[in-house]
Amino acid sequence: MIVSATADAEFCSALKQSEDRCCPPPASTAPCSFCSQGVRFDTYEPAVLDEEPVSCGELDNMAKLMNDGSGTCTSIQTFESDCCPSSVDRCDFCSKGLKKPDQDLTKEKDGEWFIDKTKEKITCLDLAVFLAVQSKDSEFCKEYDVFEDRCC
Repeated sequence: MIVSATADAEFCSALKQSEDRCCPPPASTAPCSFCSQGVRFDTYEPAVLDEEPVSCGELDNMAKLMNDGSGTCTSIQTFESDCCPSSVDRCDFCSKGLKKPDQDLTKEKDGEWFIDKTKEKITCLDLAVFLAVQSKDSEFCKEYDVFEDRCC
């Protein structure tokens, strides 16, 4: 049933009292905020969309097209801990940028593995992502900083 009423009609006034319960709030026009200090690992792929890996850089670009508060924006924001620099005193491995993300750190050199106790391929990007969640004072941060010259 469609009802028409003038703005000053009593019926219209009664309807307006229910407006906040019945009508959705206006959509936000503010862009989705993601990694306000920039993306730390542009090529790292923490997400999957339609069975395809999605990088932090791609998530950042997608966020710019979404409205803040939208379902898609909220989903994208769940990857901020994987993609964004942290304000916590974290290990600053390659703090000026990862130059060789695909560099294999497990290749043999003079009969020894670069990274001990594993023969599984570990790249500079793998190491940078792992160290990004470690404390600056952790044994891992101190032990693996020797790889900065190979990765950064």
